[in-house]
Parts: sequence; C-alpha cells; structure tokens
Amino acid sequence: TITCTGKEEARNWIIWRGGTPSDFVLRLDFNYKAGNSGVQVRSDDLGKHQVFGYQVEIAAKEKMGLWHHSLLGADPAKKVRHLMATAGQEVTISADGKKSVKQVATKEKIVAHCREGWNTMEIIAEGNTLTQKINGVIFSKVSDDDRRLSRRKGVIALQDHGKGCLVAFRNIRIKEQ
Repeated sequence: TITCTGKEEARNWIIWRGGTPSDFVLRLDFNYKAGNSGVQVRSDDLGKHQVFGYQVEIAAKEKMGLWHHSLLGADPAKKVRHLMATAGQEVTISADGKKSVKQVATKEKIVAHCREGWNTMEIIAEGNTLTQKINGVIFSKVSDDDRRLSRRKGVIALQDHGKGCLVAFRNIRIKEQ
C-alpha cells in the first residue's frame, strides 16, 4: 500500500518512470479518508516530483469524477480544463480548446457508487479519449483534441496534495494496449 500521510505542506507526486504509455488500462484500488489526491495520466514530468497534465480527482464522494489539468496556473485554458468533466458527464474538447458537455447521468446517481473504504478505479486511455470508472461504473469521459494541451502519452503519478490529505493506493496495475 502507498499511503499519502498529509504531512507535507505542498503537493507533490509519486511518479512512475517505467515508461510514457499512450493507450492503456490502469487499475488501482484507493481508500479516501481526507483532503484530496489524484491520479495523473499522460502527464509531463517537470522534475522535483511535479507533473503537468490530466488528473483524475480523488476526493470526497460528492467531488469524485473530476478530471482536471494540473498546474495550469493563470493559463486562459484553465476555465475549460480545470474541471474538464464531473460525475455523469461526457465531455469533448475541440482542436481550438472549446468544450461541449453532455450529462449522461445525474451526479447523485453516479457518486452513489463510491463507498467508504476501498474502491476500485479504472482509467482507460484510448486515442483522444480518457474514461474513468469507479467500482465498474463510468464516472466521466473526456475526448480531447486541443491542439495545444491534449496529450497522447506521458507519465503516470499519484498525487499527495499534503495539508491533511489521507489517501492510500494498492493493487496498481497497467495494461498497455
């Protein structure tokens, strides 16, 4: 088990440097207790335990299913990419960075599948599309063709947000397609 203790003052990532997978299925179990964390995929390794790219949020049940783009700072694209897709949404981002949202299920119906204790997350990366599942249920889906910010490959990392973040990960496995 990899455990984020929440003792750090700043966020950092545990980066898997075994490759920069493109199309894959990543499965892992997580146990959320407090704060927020996340799983980075197809991200850029910035060094010093920092990454830039797609993140699947791990947080309180009502916030689960949030995809966002980590470390955008003051970039104008932050409005579109900070909360790319929330629970029950299928999102398309066009080549020019515009977002369209389709709500395919209610947020309440989707987050009800999160339970106390251990949950299983699956992230499927296929072409321009990233799909997030929790306990076998599709939480959110993003199809990203943004010419500037979309990524087709990159590192995988687990976030320790610090400041009281208590999250554990186990049974991490990846299958490249």
